[in-house]
Amino acid sequence: MKFQQEYEVAKATAGGGGKTLDISKKNKGKVTSNNNLHSPEKRMKRSKLVQQANQRIGRCMNLIRFVTEHEYFVGKNVAIIEQCVKPLLQFADRPEEIDFEDDLIFCIDALIKKSRSCSPMMQELFPYLQKFQMKYNGVLANLTCCLNSYIIFGKDFIESDERNVQLLLEMVWRAISLNPAGDHNFNDESNADFAR
Repeated sequence: MKFQQEYEVAKATAGGGGKTLDISKKNKGKVTSNNNLHSPEKRMKRSKLVQQANQRIGRCMNLIRFVTEHEYFVGKNVAIIEQCVKPLLQFADRPEEIDFEDDLIFCIDALIKKSRSCSPMMQELFPYLQKFQMKYNGVLANLTCCLNSYIIFGKDFIESDERNVQLLLEMVWRAISLNPAGDHNFNDESNADFAR
């Protein structure tokens, strides 16, 4: 939780302007103004804070990934692990802001495989997978295994709502419509026509 707080404060101050909650020892809990944060020194400091927060979370994700992929943690422990990683899984709605999106994808995939089902938390995360694909410029990359797990273990979930099927088809269509340069060969209208 401390790392998430540090990350949020670092990201909030990186944007400049406005006010943020300062959690440093000196001003613990006070709201401070960011209007003087536009100097090059301040920008470097903010950038360094964001990098440090990303590194800490990245290290945590490596450990969490090991736990989710290790055979010892099968069965009833999966629900406990899901609850423990819930704060980190909340970053799935904005993968463009993080450097550990691959670890999140592998974690989601491992949790689905270990539980051999698609839990309510994993069902909530499904719509965000397209944001990961957008970060990858339309390529599925590491999402392929994750989507496969959703299809195999979350078949009932995907079939239960037409929007889930449509999202899955759109993601696949987006990936196969890339030319070798990584550009899309279609416009939004042709993508919408395919999904219907």
